[in-house]
Amino acid sequence: MNKKELRKIFKSKRSLISKSELKSISEVILDKIVSLQISGKKISLFLTIENQNEIDTFPILKKLEISNQIFASKSDFSTFYMKHYRITSDSTFTLNEYGIPEPLEEEQITENEFDIVFVPLLAVDQFGNRVGYGKGFYDRFLSKCNPNCQFIGISLFDDLVEIDDISIEDIKLKTCITPNKIYHFE
Repeated sequence: MNKKELRKIFKSKRSLISKSELKSISEVILDKIVSLQISGKKISLFLTIENQNEIDTFPILKKLEISNQIFASKSDFSTFYMKHYRITSDSTFTLNEYGIPEPLEEEQITENEFDIVFVPLLAVDQFGNRVGYGKGFYDRFLSKCNPNCQFIGISLFDDLVEIDDISIEDIKLKTCITPNKIYHFE
């Protein structure tokens, strides 16, 4: 299936998840992230878009900030690039016009300084290719990260899909955490 079809299917599947089920899945994902024993890293963490029924990443922020530096992005929809700013669980956020929480802090980091990037997605295949929201923000961002940076997808669903329209601009994940599995891709 192509990305557009997969995007429609998985957005629909995600919209059917109840708030209580989403909370449970988010807790399971958090436990899997904690099991990775991440410490002393510069981490990019996407912030939950509530109206998209995404995994709650604020508990992840709270847990990881104890021994790591966490950053969140501000999206520029005129250029489709993101800038990244230091955050804590006490940070103040504002919602942009698309409902994406963005930090008000101004301590910025460049893409090549990250050790780990947690990547939002709708679906992933067996090779680590992902289906996102379709604007290419994350592919542009990941392409500028250093080669040793770990790209870790977070998915609400365990299923791996077939993606027919992979392009050379698509950046593969190295790992994907799902409710029941942690996939490692080459």
